[in-house]
Amino acid sequence: MRETEESISRLIAAINDLAEEAKASGAEPEEELFLQWRCKNFKYSEKGADAGGSSGDYIHRKSWGQASARLLEKIPDLPTFKEAAELIAQTFPNIQDAKEALLHYARHVVGLSFEGNANHVQAEAGKIKQRFIRDLQNLAITFQSRVELQGITLESNIIMIGNGVTIRQTRQEDLEIPVRAQWWPGIWAGVQEQRFNFPSAIVHVELQADPQPTGILQRKVEQYVAILRLFDVGGVRALKYTLSSDSIIEPSPGGTLGSNPRHLPAREIFLIKKSDEERFKRFCRTLSVALPQELYFSSSKMSPLTIAHDRYKEALFDAIVFENRIATAMMGLEALFLLDTQELSYRLGTRVSKIMSFLKRNPFEVRDFMKTAYSIRSTFAHGSVLTHKEKKRLEGRYKDMNRILTAILDYLRLGILLSFLTNVSKEELLELIDDALIDNNKSVELQNKLTVAGLIDLV
Repeated sequence: MRETEESISRLIAAINDLAEEAKASGAEPEEELFLQWRCKNFKYSEKGADAGGSSGDYIHRKSWGQASARLLEKIPDLPTFKEAAELIAQTFPNIQDAKEALLHYARHVVGLSFEGNANHVQAEAGKIKQRFIRDLQNLAITFQSRVELQGITLESNIIMIGNGVTIRQTRQEDLEIPVRAQWWPGIWAGVQEQRFNFPSAIVHVELQADPQPTGILQRKVEQYVAILRLFDVGGVRALKYTLSSDSIIEPSPGGTLGSNPRHLPAREIFLIKKSDEERFKRFCRTLSVALPQELYFSSSKMSPLTIAHDRYKEALFDAIVFENRIATAMMGLEALFLLDTQELSYRLGTRVSKIMSFLKRNPFEVRDFMKTAYSIRSTFAHGSVLTHKEKKRLEGRYKDMNRILTAILDYLRLGILLSFLTNVSKEELLELIDDALIDNNKSVELQNKLTVAGLIDLV
């Protein structure tokens, strides 16, 4: 092992010498164009981040990318490279291609060699070498992701959720990260993306796993986005997220993923108050184990639960017209609480009201919202929208018609949680709800199932 490490150190010195020779021969860094967004009056509130009066400018940064690529072509021919590759192959027979593994390491060192002096290169390359040795030993890798969210805000600066996950308020520096201008079709695309899609919160995810855990980090990110979306009614989605690891030789999940930047900001946003933080952490810990994978990762599995969840997301993000959003959410509730599409709205409203009475919702208010929402759904299903007179009537009754939509989305959210946390089939659950409507013992049994499932404590 020691001989192998010393050989790698000699390779570091040889790479540094090549970089110095290249600079002495006239190699220079090239300039790269970036878009720098600058916030003039940054504010953070329960509605999210506001960078009022901000603007974007072009800036130039120097890069040794082209010079590094030219130098990297010479490295496989170095005697020190060949020596180190042979020793790696002998010391770590589990490494399938020692030369390729060593070349991954060399790529990390080359950039350092152009940017720092010899002492700096030796120190930083030494740190990378230790990680490289861990890779050769097939030890665990640390994966990390930074997720920009919309649809959720925090009263506290940061909340430690646990399991390597934290969520925090958006900061001014989060909106001022330079972006390579050539990544966008033009400067205005970059400006529009930053102007309209400010993240309202930032999630950091870190986990350790064995090498080559296909998609494990991305699955965990998508899992937590889905968990947060079910905590309250809000259009929680990832604007974009980075994927990285500290591995030198394993295929890295590095990169940035996200949704269409032209999407408008979330229409519903919820605030995590300080008084809700313990419940919030408990909710996240529970769902990190209980949330079915088909609700956050691609799956062909179709069930009342997946249909209801799809309708929930559609009502939050895709449906535009108010009546369509109501109808979509009601279809989600129908998937969970009806067995036959011909069943009357009365049965749907009664079942939902009964369940919600155990989940800290007023059953009479639930019944009222359900009745109104079903009427709106029927109007839309028959190809119409609410008339001006009908809207005025609903506004006079509820003050804000969006209260109807928020209530129905809330019932659907709770119904989704109920569906997988109770571990009871849809048929059994609906039969128990119906029995609970006319028998007190069955009502107690239903409440006990919700208590044992932990749902009452989570909402």
